[in-house]
Amino acid sequence: MTSAPTRLQTDDLLSLGRLRKASPSVEYLPAVATASVAAVEALTILLGCAVYFSATDAYGAHGLRYLWAAVPIAAAIEAAFACLGLYRFNTLIPPSGSLPRIAAGSCLSLPISYIGMRFLLMPYPLLRCCGIVPAMIAALSAERWIVDAAINSLARHGWITRNAVIVGPQSGLLRALRGPLRPWTRILGIVAGDGEPGTVTGLVTQGCSRLETIDELIELARHARIDDVFLTLPEPSGERVCELLEKLRVLAVNVYLSPGLSPGLPCGPAAAGGDACFGARLASKPLDGWRGVAKLAEDKIVAILAVVLLLPVFGLVALAIRLDSTGPVLFRQKRIGLHNQLIEIYKFRTMFDDQRDDDAERLATKGDPRVTPVGRFLRQTGIDELPQFLNVLEGDMSVVGPRPHAVKAKAGGKLYGQAVARYAERHRIKPGITGWAQVNGWRGDADGEEGLRRRVEFDIHYVENWSILFDIRIMLRTVRVMLSGSGAC
Repeated sequence: MTSAPTRLQTDDLLSLGRLRKASPSVEYLPAVATASVAAVEALTILLGCAVYFSATDAYGAHGLRYLWAAVPIAAAIEAAFACLGLYRFNTLIPPSGSLPRIAAGSCLSLPISYIGMRFLLMPYPLLRCCGIVPAMIAALSAERWIVDAAINSLARHGWITRNAVIVGPQSGLLRALRGPLRPWTRILGIVAGDGEPGTVTGLVTQGCSRLETIDELIELARHARIDDVFLTLPEPSGERVCELLEKLRVLAVNVYLSPGLSPGLPCGPAAAGGDACFGARLASKPLDGWRGVAKLAEDKIVAILAVVLLLPVFGLVALAIRLDSTGPVLFRQKRIGLHNQLIEIYKFRTMFDDQRDDDAERLATKGDPRVTPVGRFLRQTGIDELPQFLNVLEGDMSVVGPRPHAVKAKAGGKLYGQAVARYAERHRIKPGITGWAQVNGWRGDADGEEGLRRRVEFDIHYVENWSILFDIRIMLRTVRVMLSGSGAC
């Protein structure tokens, strides 16, 4: 008999966090999967056409034009597949349901393909052109089965996952999420308490923990990546759902309300990416799908370029620090990162070694005697933050984002999280080396609760309005701020 799940304890959280951090898995993104399939199919069509034309015409006088013929064929088939919904996630897995559409799309694309070939002045016989249709159907059908097998294999071996938490007692949803059609879904926990009646039945405890409150769910997010939260409340009222959403605002997760739904709830569009059958999406990650991929690519590219280009600067700064005072060139400091996780950031040492404040309990102020002469210049220009490009490469930070604050930093005698109500919302994305608040003058000392509140407003604005162009704008303004020397003390 399966033993009843026990309440998640601190040791369990830490153990779970180490397990998730050590795991090689990455977040499974349905939108990225479907786009990748489209790219693979375009390549398959191009290669298939090249082989077919080679076998049927031997690249005679019009050989190069026949190579170009693959382009309108690929474009026509891809367009037909898109119109038939073959690039929606629910037709991607399993592939059996998509095979008739593949055949239909391939046949529908034939007239367009032939017209395209005639437009390129290629006298290719129509009957011979028709022969490519069954070849494409066979190749693309095989490719879909290969993709399905690859995704299932990666999911079974734990390389791709979507980590979910269920709030409420609904074993039916648990079974659906753990079904054979969703091998990438991993249930990290079920919130069975928090004032909701009922009990969780049919719970498989392996890799799954019972949580009593939403606060425990938020604590779990500090130690393990959570992608989706499903609300399965027996009698969901608008007030209750809004209360839960307000608590979950501090997490970068997709929140779904599973059936049944109550009228008047703040529901967004139906959930995309294969989760529509599980309910309406109430909240989304700030950097979901391709947005997250674009942000990650931006971080890695900029960080690599910055480290390579700034190596001479790093050397000169290191020499200046060693000549100015004794002690290490770099030091690590604990800061608050994504989901309030503790991270260690790198900085050039700007204080005398025997007066360093590794926990930043006392923030530096202008004219602070603990700051060295070289350190004062480094802080004014922001050069002391440059080693954090290494944190970006390690994955703890982004190039642009809310600045990571010290754990014990205070404003008006209160910890930052206690001084401003929405403070934790800035931790829904990774912290950055520079940010929207910093380029608007909010650097250095928080200047009391009002100053901290203004910073948080800028940070939340950035989280809710992120774009690549926004990041570029901030990076350019950061360079201008550094050159002007109007930085921290």
